[in-house]
Amino acid sequence: MSQQPEPARGPAAAFGIKRSRIVVNRPLVVILLLLALIWLLVMVFRWELRAQWWAYQVTQAESREQREFYVTRLASIRNKSLHAVSTLIEHPSPEVRDAGVTVLRYCDDEEAAERLFGLLSDPSPDVAAAAATTLAWRSESARYVPRLAGWLQDRSSPRWGVAVALGRLGGSLAEESLEEALAIPCEPDVRAQIIDSLGLLGCTRAVPLIIDALADDRPVETLPHSLQSAKRALEAVRGQVPATSFDWDAAEQQVVAPQTVAAVAAHWIR
Repeated sequence: MSQQPEPARGPAAAFGIKRSRIVVNRPLVVILLLLALIWLLVMVFRWELRAQWWAYQVTQAESREQREFYVTRLASIRNKSLHAVSTLIEHPSPEVRDAGVTVLRYCDDEEAAERLFGLLSDPSPDVAAAAATTLAWRSESARYVPRLAGWLQDRSSPRWGVAVALGRLGGSLAEESLEEALAIPCEPDVRAQIIDSLGLLGCTRAVPLIIDALADDRPVETLPHSLQSAKRALEAVRGQVPATSFDWDAAEQQVVAPQTVAAVAAHWIR
């Protein structure tokens, strides 16, 4: 009787180890892969997710302190907060939009500058002025002057905010564009702001034009930015200085008195 050949024995059989069939739990593998993918996405977009959450918290804040807490968080990540800022600058609340401008102040990306240009037309003078001053604070702000000077001559542009920005930027081109705009009839609020900006720049060449504005008795609805800033400063420190040592009523009168273009001109001429 012929003998059957013995089956080949591997190393495991040689040592008396029985082979065991490995069973792969495919659903478990799929779940683990999905979890790994989710973790990877979270790591890649972690700053974006944080920024969106902080921006949401700004919109829901019930107090100024809460809002400033999350604004500080957004500002700390600088350009990484750019996408989340859209939630703030498009919000119906002026306070939230102003918070968005504060965040943009810490973003040096060119996209941030473009958003600030867009905010010059904000219906809230406080937000528009904040965007204007933030543009002026940027390291490359000097190169914005030609663009702003062109906008100041365009009646369809946000000329009030543009005048604020040029008044903060300064320089010969800014002064010339403001002088040219003052020589042309325009809306009373815009004319008053142009006078305010020229006064801040100390432009002596514009004095004859400002004197001519003394005859403009049209009412001003939006207080020029420098007077707005002075008013807020008075409100912030009032109560911290003894009333006997400072005439608060007289100081406030100086700030709120200009209610016509002529009064704004007189404020800078005297």
